[in-house]
Amino acid sequence: MSSYDRVDGSALPAASEEYILAPMKTQGASALVTGAGRGIGRAIALALGRAGAGVTLVARTKGDLDSVAAEIRQAGAAPRAPGRRERRRRVPRVRGRGVQAHGRLQILVNNAGLGVHAPLAETSDQDWERTIGTNLSAVFRITRAALPISRRAAGTCS
Repeated sequence: MSSYDRVDGSALPAASEEYILAPMKTQGASALVTGAGRGIGRAIALALGRAGAGVTLVARTKGDLDSVAAEIRQAGAAPRAPGRRERRRRVPRVRGRGVQAHGRLQILVNNAGLGVHAPLAETSDQDWERTIGTNLSAVFRITRAALPISRRAAGTCS
């Protein structure tokens, strides 16, 4: 059995937007995607937009935000791009913009991340703190900020 097989031994279908999003009710849902400007986050934001979700985008650069927002618009969806990477004090503002733009928040994709590519002995405290701040603390803060809204929308998040 490979790591791509089900427990019963049958093969899983190839990964695709339809397969991944099938269990989710995305049509008309509201999503917030961090790290939406590039790579996996961009692909997720585009897939959600094509599937009919209202997507609030968070990325490092305005150029990245504008590019992915334009692609989502081409797919017929209405993205909301609140701005670049958000600092701690801006988390409620990002969450609020997503709710304001789409009326609620049902899907949260914490995809933003960064890494310092240096030997440990050469990694500065500043680089370490920036990495931990983005990869751990930001996930905690945006999830905590989103929970009250998600709970009201679905009544199931905890």
